[in-house]
Amino acid sequence: MTDRKRLIPHERSLVVSIDFPGLGAIRELVRAMREVQGPIGAFKIGKIPTMRDGLPAVVDVVRSEFGEPVPIIYDDQKAGNDIPDLAVPFATEVHYAQCDAVIIYPFAGLKTQKAWTEACRDVGLTVLVGAEMTHEDHLLKDGGYLCNDLMRRVLNSAISSGVTNFVLPGTKLESIELGMHILNSRLGRGNFDVYSPGIITQGGVLEFGALHVGRYYHPIVGRALANLRLSSERTAKATALLALFAATPPKAA
Repeated sequence: MTDRKRLIPHERSLVVSIDFPGLGAIRELVRAMREVQGPIGAFKIGKIPTMRDGLPAVVDVVRSEFGEPVPIIYDDQKAGNDIPDLAVPFATEVHYAQCDAVIIYPFAGLKTQKAWTEACRDVGLTVLVGAEMTHEDHLLKDGGYLCNDLMRRVLNSAISSGVTNFVLPGTKLESIELGMHILNSRLGRGNFDVYSPGIITQGGVLEFGALHVGRYYHPIVGRALANLRLSSERTAKATALLALFAATPPKAA
């Protein structure tokens, strides 16, 4: 099975990440995003806000305050690593909370990756697969624990399972280039979507992704918006990022 229907209808958009607790604070951020000039493609809900109020409550606030249909992605940080038997209960609860998609980072091997992908897809969730994270000391060559060809293994396995949505680290230019090479070679340009966390606050450069990914690119921005004090500042920041995004043409094939 292949995920043929695109999660986000826009070729380029901003994904707003919610990684802080408190329904009131979440409500304020979502309201500010209603006034943004340009496409807010989705909201990504991290694990921290759900620990206080629960995933269904957070999802309800996002949907009610944004005021128009928008995809909601759940990021359990980092799902897809527990035993295969827990994949179905996990997927069932994310679906119950009325999320549209889920991010997995399957470091635990092919069997687990397949089980979690299939369980999420079986309940109607779009699966986004990531491999390499945004921080340093992640791979063996950088002093971490994970094998240096992690991205090749994970992405190729995901493609074989029909996945068409991928998460590439916005802080690592070489990793974006490697990921794009794998995806273009296996799927062909324009047949998949890429999402990138780590933009701005962690040092990721939005223009690089816009240039090298091109179409169907959705940078993920969180603290760069949430850390601003005023709603008007948040609206202006997101609008400015989308304008910069629009002004950066894709790299020629």
